[in-house]
Amino acid sequence: MPKALKIVLAAFGALLLLLIGVAIALPLLIDPNDYRDTIASKVEEATGRTFALGQIELKVFPWVKLRVNDAALGNAEGFGDEPFASIEEADVGVKVLPLLFDRQLEVSAITLNGLTANLARKADGTTNWDDLADAGEDAPEEEPEAATAEGGFDPRQIDIGGINITNAAIHFDDRQADQNIKIEDFSLATGRLALGEAFDVTTGAQITLGEPAMTVRWDLSSRISPEEDFSRVAIADLKTAIKLEGEGLAATSELTGNPNINLTDTRLDWVDLAVDFDVTHAEGSAKGRLTSPVELDWTAMKLALSKLALDATASSKALNKPVDITLRGDVSYDGTANTASVNGLSLKAGEANLSGNVDASKLDSDAPQAQGKLALAAFSPRKLAAELGIELPPMQDDTALQKLQFSSDIGGGTRGIALKNIVLVLDDTTARGSAEVRDFASQAIRFDLNVDRLDADRYMPPTEEGDGGDKKADGEEGGDINAIQLPTEMLDALNVDGVLRIGELKVSGLTLNDAQVTLSGAAGQPKRQQIAAKLYGGNIALDHRYTPGDNPGWNLKAGLDAFQAAPFLKDFIGKEYLSGLTQFDVDLRTSGNTVGDLRAALNGQLSAQLRDGAVKGFNLGAALRRAEAAFTGNAAAARAPATVEETDFSSLAFAAKITNGVLETTLLDAASPLFRLDGGGKINLVNETLEFLAKPTVVATATGQGGKELEALRGLTIPIALSGSLFDPKVRFDFKEALKSKAVSEARERLGVDEEELRTKAKAEEARAKEKVESKIEEELGDGAVDAIRGLFGRAPRARPTPTAEPAAEATPEPAS
Repeated sequence: MPKALKIVLAAFGALLLLLIGVAIALPLLIDPNDYRDTIASKVEEATGRTFALGQIELKVFPWVKLRVNDAALGNAEGFGDEPFASIEEADVGVKVLPLLFDRQLEVSAITLNGLTANLARKADGTTNWDDLADAGEDAPEEEPEAATAEGGFDPRQIDIGGINITNAAIHFDDRQADQNIKIEDFSLATGRLALGEAFDVTTGAQITLGEPAMTVRWDLSSRISPEEDFSRVAIADLKTAIKLEGEGLAATSELTGNPNINLTDTRLDWVDLAVDFDVTHAEGSAKGRLTSPVELDWTAMKLALSKLALDATASSKALNKPVDITLRGDVSYDGTANTASVNGLSLKAGEANLSGNVDASKLDSDAPQAQGKLALAAFSPRKLAAELGIELPPMQDDTALQKLQFSSDIGGGTRGIALKNIVLVLDDTTARGSAEVRDFASQAIRFDLNVDRLDADRYMPPTEEGDGGDKKADGEEGGDINAIQLPTEMLDALNVDGVLRIGELKVSGLTLNDAQVTLSGAAGQPKRQQIAAKLYGGNIALDHRYTPGDNPGWNLKAGLDAFQAAPFLKDFIGKEYLSGLTQFDVDLRTSGNTVGDLRAALNGQLSAQLRDGAVKGFNLGAALRRAEAAFTGNAAAARAPATVEETDFSSLAFAAKITNGVLETTLLDAASPLFRLDGGGKINLVNETLEFLAKPTVVATATGQGGKELEALRGLTIPIALSGSLFDPKVRFDFKEALKSKAVSEARERLGVDEEELRTKAKAEEARAKEKVESKIEEELGDGAVDAIRGLFGRAPRARPTPTAEPAAEATPEPAS
């Protein structure tokens, strides 16, 4: 070995021994705790806050290690005595020899334990970090030193033993938002960190929210493999678990996969993204798995979720059985073009299957738009309900809800949505047309729909025996119907314009053809509802207008023309109580907020005509015959049944006017082969009372309905009085008075004189009797006796006839010579 080399080695060994000696002696000669006050004062000077520093530990060889214990930075003024930030222990070290000889920075594991930050915001918005931010802004900017080749470190020569953070926490008391957030038990542990070397990472924390009360536990683990130049980072075996617990809510989820990040091309490729979830709520639960390949270019702002797939099972209190849900589709987003699309959408829930495509545009504007097409494949709602254990309400047709199908073009944005080319199939009903919500805020609804046929009765509750019993004067359960509030607020807010046409509509047993319902009126504006239809051979037209206000107005005009009563009643109530051709007209106006208001303010007129019909179930002719027989003592005839239980009429006309809730007839006129009818009365719609008198008269020339047998009753008028409650009136038939009047009339006819003639003859007989009496008195008492007696009673003397002069005697004719 050359002597020079020996000298160099000896010098190096001596230097190494010196360094080791210094490293051993330095901690013995220098105590870093002597500088704690200096360090604290410098921090207080820079921050304006108190700073406390605990024990400082220093080691020099083979590692230069520094450990600081119990450091705390005080809070801002007005935020209490709790420290703004504190740490229980911080530890870091650098290996000496590689640093000196190889310029390699080999750092020990960086350890932080018990790091806590207490953040606060007052109700006025001030925070306990505002002063620190201001101090940083006020500090003078330093010119960066020029990088030098000498003395620098090659990043490839940096080697960190890892990072270990334990028991860290952040508390945020936000009085302005009335929220309290705590992040506690935060931990982070990594393996050795060296350029181009793979390392493991695990982290986790517990997050607690004050309102709503909720706790979230989050944990993550993975192995990260960066390339030496950091152009690419591969993340293997990524696993993120979240457990959430709150008021009536518990949820767990786990995200897994192997994403790859290309930092050069700013791309993320994640071919096996998977999220498993299990959510339980007081109202139900859901469990499933979501998968999708992910392609993200964050520079071009493009995202693609191709082959998005969701498979889940959901249940709720409303469902007696769980339902399986599947979702498929391709989702894409282009941030440069501000567009997005969902293609190949397929959503299945039990029997139901919704498919379609949706494209969105103008996503960077205040008025983004979307358009597409949705289709609901035909399925059986009744079968789906059975599979889910849902009990459907009873219906008149227990085979209803066997088919439901829907398709439509959709379009709209944040303000509204429009459905066009609607095709809706429900059992035997098909509806086509369009509908839209023009403005969500004002709930402006527009529609134009055409329905071929609809049997609404199929979906109504079954009709039970005894339905339609006696109505009560005061409405349901004896309540005051006049006090019922009308839905004026709902009508004021209603914002609907539309037309509904139905080719054939069956409701409540009635069949309407070519029905059309038209609604119009904006919110806060007058409303109009019109109904037109063909009904049992006739036409019905209804026009109702509503005017909002403190005292809202209501106007109704309705007309019914050439309407066949018999089939209508047969379908509506099951019996043909009346037949004939009917015409009905109504023109009413009123105002108010309650039913009582409407009744009291009701004014208008109504009229009805019925031609060539019959009242079924009642034979007036037979009733008259039985009444006559009972009155005359013919018991057998009084019990004889009618051969036909109906009363024919050729015409029936009725008209009335309504003034402030009181209906008064202006016309009641009916004619039939048997009788003529007139009469009238009043109905108080507010008090629900009536006073009415009907006066049917048997026609003198009756030939129909046993007319010949009723010859004895011709001209008979039978007063029929109705009074009391409108819904339970008292009815009085005065047959006895009618028959007595008839008997007197017949007696007069048998005498051959009428009533006036009888009075005249009676007066003449009375006068002759008086004359005979007066003559007798004169014979007994002498002349003037009668006048004297009349004078005693203040009566005038009798009128005596003027004496007649006796004729002169005729001359005797001379005999002829």
